[in-house]
Amino acid sequence: MKKHLLFLYLITLSSSFLSSNEYSDIVYDSIEDITNPTIEDYKKVEDYLWYGRRPFLSKIDSKQYRIKAKRFRLLPNSSEFNSPDESNTDEFNTDEFNPDEFNPDEFNPDELNPDELNPDELNPDKLDFKIPHEIIPVNCNIEDKENCIVLYASCNYLYPESLLKLVERIKNSDFVGHIIYRIGGWPNVEEGDLRLAHIPYAFKVCAFREAYRLGYKRALWLDAPMHARTSFNTLFDSLKEMGLFTYYLPWSMADITKKKLHLSYLGMTLTEAQDTYTVSTGLLGIDFTNKTSLNLLDDWYVTTKDNEKASCTRMVETCLFSLVLNRYYKKEHFMDFAKHIYCPEHLNDKNRPTKENLHFVYTKQDVQPGWPHISY
Repeated sequence: MKKHLLFLYLITLSSSFLSSNEYSDIVYDSIEDITNPTIEDYKKVEDYLWYGRRPFLSKIDSKQYRIKAKRFRLLPNSSEFNSPDESNTDEFNTDEFNPDEFNPDEFNPDELNPDELNPDELNPDKLDFKIPHEIIPVNCNIEDKENCIVLYASCNYLYPESLLKLVERIKNSDFVGHIIYRIGGWPNVEEGDLRLAHIPYAFKVCAFREAYRLGYKRALWLDAPMHARTSFNTLFDSLKEMGLFTYYLPWSMADITKKKLHLSYLGMTLTEAQDTYTVSTGLLGIDFTNKTSLNLLDDWYVTTKDNEKASCTRMVETCLFSLVLNRYYKKEHFMDFAKHIYCPEHLNDKNRPTKENLHFVYTKQDVQPGWPHISY
């Protein structure tokens, strides 16, 4: 780790006026084969994420979000890679926490057991350590490339444990298709997509690109805390019919960004932002056989690489994807998030989804201790 920090220090010392892209490019260019990174390469990139300069992050208006972006783990913690405690709440902005959203009587600590993960299996210092990654056929054979569910978890908080639980839930469902999951590392490094690791949440667009490269017709992304209350096969039927599947949010782009400065990063006026709808990227499906959706994926990837646009707000992936989506599909093409997905933010919402309309429960407490336990 020390040699990585010395490397970053020399970059900073000799390049005080570089752009974010130039800083990250120096790190990525120092990797011998960016399409086949070693564990040591991942450590170098992670050191950059924690300690290197990413000037565009300073423009984001949420201190909590900036800190999370700077505590992103590509590898599990180890004796060699001793990083500061990512759960240090002294660094977070407590003014952004809403106590009305937390009900301690409903919080179940027994469901948050990180000890279920075997540390010996997730130790990057072991000579035979490999990034946990698997393609699992469910109710089909390995040659079936019709549908896949793509999952990725960083090595932060309880995301790895939550992802593995989600894998088990999908395996025990009626889903027909493949699960592609990865814990840590980065999706689609074979096409050089590790170069997007410094952009918050860029792993989502990279995961879709990986599914397309592997030859699948359709891919559905799920955030780790998603609990399905409907058949995945039904969702894929809708995806096949619609070309792209997601849920629109109750906010416009103007509601999310709020500041004209951040709208300028997106290249939008306030009037344009007010007319731009936003969608959830926590559950998102793309049909690669649909030319419009495939063009959208390429556009999303190019937009995500733009550091200036990534300065927009704390909801980077929502803004960037919604910015692109509005060029291809109208809001009426999708379903209402509030009518079909239940999450902790809706605890005090009398208009939360009915059981008949409920598609997913988003249990954020699965991945971040302190959020309430919920049931439906």
